[in-house]
Parts: sequence; structure tokens; C-alpha cells
Amino acid sequence: MENPLEVGGDRYQAEYDYVYASDPVLRFDQKRLASMVGYVAIGLPIILGLGGMAFGDFRQSMSGFYYERVLLGDIFVGSLVFIGTLMFAYRGWARKVASLATIAGLASYLVALFPAAGWLVGKDNEPIFVKATNIIHAGGALVLFLILAFFCFFVFTKVEPHQIREGGVPEDTKRIRNRIYRISGTLILLAIVAIGLGNYFCADWAARHRVTYWAEAVMLIAFGISWLVHGRALGTLLLDERDKHDIAIAEAREETA
Repeated sequence: MENPLEVGGDRYQAEYDYVYASDPVLRFDQKRLASMVGYVAIGLPIILGLGGMAFGDFRQSMSGFYYERVLLGDIFVGSLVFIGTLMFAYRGWARKVASLATIAGLASYLVALFPAAGWLVGKDNEPIFVKATNIIHAGGALVLFLILAFFCFFVFTKVEPHQIREGGVPEDTKRIRNRIYRISGTLILLAIVAIGLGNYFCADWAARHRVTYWAEAVMLIAFGISWLVHGRALGTLLLDERDKHDIAIAEAREETA
């Protein structure tokens, strides 16, 4: 597989021999997939946080809810598997975008299926392979959020020819979206740094104040917002003319189907 990481001005050019870039209905469907990813990402920390407060066991991190009995563990794992599956389904507008999304999907699966505290076995729920599963869990989470930050800075900010107006300036809607993407990417990176510094330099203080949980919440919400914006789910003010065209064609086909 070719290196899917591109950072130059000509990065992630639309491939018009690629059906997901050329078919307006599939372009619209990809936007809907992105919106679904965004809604689940934003909802996860909210549901876990409210559940933790309601049941009196607000964990230090989202991974701490893995074995929570009252549905929260299932919600945690199920949401990550759902996000991973949607990432596998997301194909973007170029094959390298699809490859990046696939890697992110695999990383999401690793976070969901390898608990930080090991697998529990037997009647006494003895944890096994704690060190190995923790390394895989943490590594998967790091890869996932670094890729999501990369999407914010380099993939979603790609300016396509139809988004440029006279004078070579991007359309206002594209400039607004790019600003949101870059803010989201910055928040993801800052949250990663906060987790690393908190656990390394002041682990007890960070545990008491649930720094990891709140930083993970910031990452997920920033990730979710960026994908909602990419999915054009935040209102018509952020739509390009081609977005409106794609939506009209997709809705017309749905009506005649």
C-alpha cells in the first residue's frame, strides 16, 4: 500500500476514476457516514459521564467503563466498534483517504477489543494479559487520535477546484470549515499532550481530577465536530454549491426509488 500521508498543496486530489469521487449520490452518502461518526463520537463521553455520575462511579478514564455492569461498558465497546465499522465504510474522495480511514477503523477496533485492564476470566474475574492488552489499547488509541488530528489538519482542509472562487480564494463556506477543522485538530493534540504530561508528572493529581477522562472527552467531541462539519450536518450555511447539487440528486433518486 502506498503511503497514505500527504501534506503538500496538491495533497489528496479527487480521483474522478474513483466512483466515490465521481458519483454525486455516493458523495452524499459519504457525507452521511461522516455525520454518523460525528454524532457517536460526541455522544460517547456525554453518555459515559452522565452514567458515571448517576451510578456513583465516575471513572478516571473512559476505558475504566469497560467492565461497568449497567450498560456503560457495552456502550463504550459498542460505540468504538460502530465508529470503527463506519471508518471502514468511509471511502472519501481518493483511495489514500480511504486507506487512512481504514487504519483509523482498525485502531478503533483495537481500543474496543483490548481492554486497558486485561481480559477477565474465571469465576473470580481474574485479569490476564494485562500488560499486553494495555499496550495494545493505549497504542490503538494514540494511533486513532493522531490519524483523526491528521484528518483535521491535512485531509479535510484540502481545497478542491470547485471550492475556489475568482481570484483564487476559497469560498467562504470552505474557509469556515477549515477553521473549525484546524481548531478541532489542535484540541485533539493538546488533549493528547495533557494526558501524557498529567500521567507522567503528577499521576495522583491527574487521577483525582480525572484528567484522562476529560482530555478524552475533549478529543472525542473535537473529533465528532470535525466529522459533523465534514458531513455537512451543522446547517445549510456551510454547504458548497456542489453539496447542494449532490443533496438534490440524492433526494430525487430516493423519491423515485
